[in-house]
Amino acid sequence: TVNGPEFGDYMKEVRKFGKAIWDITGKGNDVDIVFEHPGEQTFPVSCNVVKRGGMVVFCAGTTGFNLTFDARFVWMRQKRIQGSHFANLKQAAQANTLMIERRIDPSMSEVFSWEDIPRAHMKMMRNEHKPGNMAVLVQAKRPGMRTLEEAVEG
Repeated sequence: TVNGPEFGDYMKEVRKFGKAIWDITGKGNDVDIVFEHPGEQTFPVSCNVVKRGGMVVFCAGTTGFNLTFDARFVWMRQKRIQGSHFANLKQAAQANTLMIERRIDPSMSEVFSWEDIPRAHMKMMRNEHKPGNMAVLVQAKRPGMRTLEEAVEG
């Protein structure tokens, strides 16, 4: 219930998450867009942390499909919510091109070698990872390799 004790506790956690984002982007710099996959457990927070006029895009509901959130954070700050099935083959290729051209920043916080996967999982399980995405190098010798040619030529 809004303004009940549960809501107050929830908002404290939301603010902590927002602060973690500001630790990366700088205080007051909310993100333009949130790509949301987990769903039920994270969707409300995504709606809170995206900036005024920003967008939350969701494409699945890994933690559940029932999305409950405080709608005031959306309409009062003119935020947008967009559902997406991700992409067809052409759109996926275009998205890949944007990544290769470095026109999209995935906010990569840590990159692990294949051998370090157990350590990466433990960091996630213990919530010890830095904010942002974690990645594992699969058949790549180092981070930053963008094409097959770079990977083959080393």
